[in-house]
Amino acid sequence: MRFKIGQKLRFINTVGGGILQKICSNGDLMMLDEEGFEYAVKPSEVLIVDQDIDKRLSGETKKRPSIKVKPRKSTKKVKSQPNQGARMVIDLHIERIHPNYAQLEKWDILNRQLGYLRAQLQKIKAKKIKQVVIVHGVGEGKLKREVHQILNGMKGVQYHEASYVEFGQGATAVEFN
Repeated sequence: MRFKIGQKLRFINTVGGGILQKICSNGDLMMLDEEGFEYAVKPSEVLIVDQDIDKRLSGETKKRPSIKVKPRKSTKKVKSQPNQGARMVIDLHIERIHPNYAQLEKWDILNRQLGYLRAQLQKIKAKKIKQVVIVHGVGEGKLKREVHQILNGMKGVQYHEASYVEFGQGATAVEFN
């Protein structure tokens, strides 16, 4: 497959996809998903979406008149229920974060994982998402302790072990008040 920056991609084994942002020197792809999160993925994990087929499957044709969408004028925001049903998953496995992780020292891996976590938590707070699952893995427990330390330093946050059925032992469920 020939990948090009800006192409629409879909995951093969999971729901979702995004736009190709960068092709790394090791061949991995940096993709920006629908929620604005960046992922490093292997080319074997995604498919290029054919825009013509995508339009035909969604019922769009070239004969339909285009609908012009006017940008909404800024209005006074009314307090509403912020994304209560939305639940994000932050996967801290290093192979998802850094394409050349095999060359990194343990301390550098941990720092990159924690930096990625902090950035994702900021995005989640900005989007007012109420629930998130942080997948830290089992390992030696160092990353889990660091994740919990970050969460302890945040106001209005409660956390507990995530569902074993859904995530196994290596995940923490977080709720923002």
